[in-house]
Amino acid sequence: YFFKEFLKHNPNDSWAKIYYAFILAEQFDEVKKARELWTEVMKSDPGNPAPYFFIGELKIKEGKLKEGLVDLSQAVLLRSL
Repeated sequence: YFFKEFLKHNPNDSWAKIYYAFILAEQFDEVKKARELWTEVMKSDPGNPAPYFFIGELKIKEGKLKEGLVDLSQAVLLRSL
């Protein structure tokens, strides 16, 4: 609830979107909405490693190992910069 309300007033806050998406995916099984939010952050804040990590994790859970590892590698690269 907090993140949803916060994002109404701060729709461009990358970290709020990232955490909200995580909660949606992990606690409410709303993976599609979480993926949309993480993808938005990847476009609006391409230097942020977190959405690459979470998208990569999702892909691995879906059996897309190679694609997931690419995203996880991107997260590690961005984190190291």
